[in-house]
Formats: sequence, structure tokens, C-alpha cells
Amino acid sequence: MAALEHVALNREIWLSNFYKIGKNAVADKTGPYAVIIPAGQKDPFTTKWLIDILQFGSVEVHKATGNFTAGGNDYSAESAIIFMNQPYYSFAKTLLERQSYPELRQYPGGPLDRPYDLVAHTLPLLMGVEVRWIDEEFQVTTELMTEPEIPLPKIAEGDAPNGYIMSHNSNGMYKALNNLLPENVRIYWTSENFVDGNTEYPAGTVILFDDGDKAEQIKAAAREYNLDLTARQSSGNLNGYKLEPVKIGLFKSWSGRNMNEGWTRWVLEEFEFNMESAHNDVFIAGELNSKYDAIIFANDNERSILDGRGGNTPPEYQGGIGREGLENLKNFVRNGGMLITYGASNDFVIKNFNLGITSGGRNIPQGEVYIPGSILRMTNNINNPIAYGLDAEGSIFYRSLGGRGGGPGFYSVSQGKVVASYPNTSDLLLSGWLEGGDHLKGKANVVEASFGRGKIVILGADPIYRAQAQTSFKYIFNAIFYGSAKVGIISAEGNE
Repeated sequence: MAALEHVALNREIWLSNFYKIGKNAVADKTGPYAVIIPAGQKDPFTTKWLIDILQFGSVEVHKATGNFTAGGNDYSAESAIIFMNQPYYSFAKTLLERQSYPELRQYPGGPLDRPYDLVAHTLPLLMGVEVRWIDEEFQVTTELMTEPEIPLPKIAEGDAPNGYIMSHNSNGMYKALNNLLPENVRIYWTSENFVDGNTEYPAGTVILFDDGDKAEQIKAAAREYNLDLTARQSSGNLNGYKLEPVKIGLFKSWSGRNMNEGWTRWVLEEFEFNMESAHNDVFIAGELNSKYDAIIFANDNERSILDGRGGNTPPEYQGGIGREGLENLKNFVRNGGMLITYGASNDFVIKNFNLGITSGGRNIPQGEVYIPGSILRMTNNINNPIAYGLDAEGSIFYRSLGGRGGGPGFYSVSQGKVVASYPNTSDLLLSGWLEGGDHLKGKANVVEASFGRGKIVILGADPIYRAQAQTSFKYIFNAIFYGSAKVGIISAEGNE
């Protein structure tokens, strides 16, 4: 009430100041003239999501109605343009630019005045969208978007007896899978590069078969999620993985205080995965393979997982999964299940499953590695199914989620497969703040380990980051499908 009264009594001051803010924003200024989001992005689905975020913050986004040249480069029609002389210019600039945090000292000659938390929010890096900063004015005809717009996908016409080809680059692909697999559409990921027509396709390319009556379903999903769909010309067989519908259990402790679990759940629901929260009683009851294909632990530490809450907590909310639940979890993986962990949950798995993985922060003094929420360079093994659809040289959001020396988040691996690692360079920082980066050089960030007939995937960084780290969603989404996929031959006849 006090705030409402203050605004009512001082409404002229409030309105005048708001007007001045907008006036200053559109006034001539030094700095970029515009930001261009070129048409033809690798991930149109996420590009549309980025434009939607900007428009939600009242940023004006224009669409080029013809080809044009800016900053010495040519751009096609339907490229998105954010001109910087607009009232919400500062919001757009902050979300799109790379953050370079100043090196401040607590006093002259004193220790660094470190930022407290989350110093990088560069959406193009987090979401895998290419943007171009243009300093000089250029000529272009545009129209203001009233809702997010991107070029329409290219959908093959007619039949595709040899299957349809779909890129793995777009996150919209996962939504298509989650809609088509329950409808018995036959879908594969290739495990090898191949050439079709005059185009070379990488490992992980998606092949879908209409099998006589699924063509319209496939095309409808491609249109809805902005996915190009090409009819495959060759009838030759390919090596790959046949995908199956998946059911996910996301561990949810009664201990609370786990924002990561909530964000992970929201992302899985948003991408239409078949999932449910799995509490302690589910793990204690056992028979996990009959309930789930994949289980995820999102930044819960060992104590929260095994022991849970006690004290004055009502009896039905006390305790954790205990040793019995742990053994049932081990049996789940031994029997072919996929276990995915990130954050503090990694230490729980490394300790209890004996995977030949060691935290890189074990012998580093407390605080020597300080990364309060930054975007770092990442090298991906794009021939591993968990990294399908990612760039060989990519980026990841890193934040210290617990443990010593900034870990978990970087690992030494004596067994298992390194899916992603920090490059062996001192130039790791893309946006934000980094101290002690030399300790990360060459260390693993994403690891695939075998356990019995199943697999465990450990993600060192935060692959969700409040639903903003869209590029690294792929690590989790790929792992989910990979765990249940069957190695086989991709054939139009269906002889796998």
C-alpha cells in the first residue's frame, strides 16, 4: 500500500522520469546501430524462442522484407533486426552482448572484488543463435514483427520411400520425436556421416520413415517445430540407432531447496518428454527398470539423496533413498537403464559407482578456481551420440555448484568416454568472469560411463541454467534417447 500511495502522490515525477528514460534510449549515441539475427540459423526453433524473449521485454524486432547489405556482409530477407535507437535498447543490448566484468580491487593493491553471482547472460551463446553487431547505419526495408517470425521450414513434397532427412541441430527436433515416437513412427539417428544427393550429412542426422501412412504426421510435426524435411534419394543402408519412446524419472528430494530440479522438470515438460517426479519411496520399492528408461538427478548432494530430511519433519517426508534405494538404483543401471546426473549429484555417483572418474578440484585450494556463473569454451566429440547436433567447438554455462576448487565441473577420467572437455587453452572465457581457468584446461566436462548393461552420463556444468542454456539441453536430451536406442541398420525395408 505504501508503494501504491507513493506512486499516486508522485505520479507526475514517475511519468516524467519514465518518459526521460525512453527519450534517452532513442537519442543519438555512440555504440552499435543494430543487431542482426541472420536468416538461415542452424536452430530456427531456438532462434524463434530468442526473439520471443526480446519481444516479451518490449524490444522492437523488425523483419527485413528484402535482401540487404550491412557491415560489409550480405543478408537475406526475413533476417531479424534489432535497431538500438528504441526505448528498450538497454535490455536488448544487455541480453545480446558478451559480458566483460571489470577487474575491481577492494582497495588499491588489494584483493579482487569478485562478483557475487551469475555474471554472464549472453543469450546468443547460451542458445546457439548467431548474431551480428553492426556499428554503421545501413539501408534496409523492414516491417515490425508483432510476434516472433522466422523463415518457414522447407518440407519435402510427395512420398519419401527411402525416408525423410531431418537435422539434429534444432531443439525442435526433440519435440517432434516426443510426438512421433508414441505414434509408432520409425525414427533413427545415423551413427556415421553420409552423402545424399550433393549434400554431406553428419553423424546424428535424423532419418524418419513414413511406412505408408505416417507422412502427414511427420510433415505436420516438421512444420510446427520449424524443421526442414528432405526426401532421401539413396536407398542404401546406413548404420545408426533406432529410437524408442522413453519414460523418465526425475529424482525429487523432500529436502527441498533444489531450484535445479524444478528448472529441469520445467524444461522436460516444455519439450514434452514423458516424465514424472520420483520420490524416495520409488527408489526404495525397486523394480525401477519396469518404470523408467532414464533417471535424472539434478544437483542433489549425497546427503540429500541418501539421508534426506529428519528432525521435526513429518514422518512421510523424512529420510532419503537409503542404502536400499542406492542398490536398487545400481540394479537399474546394471539392467540397462540410463542414469544422468549433474552438479552435486555427480559426486554421489562417482563415489558410489566406482566409475574411474576423479573430480578435478580435489587437490586445488578452496577458492582458487572462481567461476560465479560464466560462459566458457567447450570442445565436443560430435561423433558421440550425447553430443549429436552440437558444434565441435561450442560453449557451456559454468557455475560452481559445490565441492572444492570450483568443482564439480571438471574431471579426470581413467575409464569411460569423454564427450566434452575444456580446450587446452588459457582463453577459456567467452562471457563473464573466470579465475583459475588453467586448472580446467583439458579436463572433461561431460563423461559417458558403462555400468553393467547400462550407461551413466555425468554433466559437469549446469546444462539447464534456468531454462536459458538451450545449446546444452542437447546433452541431456540426447542421453535420454541414447540410453534406450538400439544399434542397428537403417533400412527402408525395416530390417534392423
